[in-house]
Amino acid sequence: MADFFKKVVTETKEFTDKSIFNRGSKISFGDLLSGNFLSKGRFYRHIPLFGLVIIFFLASVALRFSCESKIAEIDNLQRELRDVKHEALTLSSELLGKSKQSQIKFLLSQKDSSLNILDCPPFVIELY
Repeated sequence: MADFFKKVVTETKEFTDKSIFNRGSKISFGDLLSGNFLSKGRFYRHIPLFGLVIIFFLASVALRFSCESKIAEIDNLQRELRDVKHEALTLSSELLGKSKQSQIKFLLSQKDSSLNILDCPPFVIELY
């Protein structure tokens, strides 16, 4: 186990002692324009981080698109619900208007029906 740690320490020292990773190797504006910064070890060392940032960015875009589509669907369903409620209220008021006693009398008088409105209240017949 101790040999493993010694090996890791020596490899780390060798890795940090290389000249391309020293603080003296800075990236200049010319390196950025020419693309030479891609060949330097500093960039390659951070490739996993760049990949992770790209993955998070793509996940963020995908989640935003998903949320926006769900919000649009919710808006459409709320509009449809409001329309259905309005239609139900309209039909209910029409039914209430048609079932009024005065409206029924008017309809019966137009059809010359033998049905009449009771003059005396109904009574309950009790059976023993």
